[in-house]
Amino acid sequence: MRLTVKERRKATKITGVRYQKAPKKQKGIILDEFAALTGYGRCYTAYLLRNQGKKVRINNRIVAMGDIGKRHKRQRANGLVIRICKPR
Repeated sequence: MRLTVKERRKATKITGVRYQKAPKKQKGIILDEFAALTGYGRCYTAYLLRNQGKKVRINNRIVAMGDIGKRHKRQRANGLVIRICKPR
């Protein structure tokens, strides 16, 4: 049975703190456990846990702390919105 979105966010918050404080050998074990629990891929799991709780700053002011989702740059071309993603 899959976790709900709220449960996954709560697990990300708890595990993110543990992941950031862990030595390199433990991080691999934590990644495997969290990926199995949530069903996320290993790369996305590492991204989530690495960025959990980071501060977002705009003009040297703290705007938000907490969940950081993937962000895409948007450019307008002839009135159309185009998403640009980083190549893998």
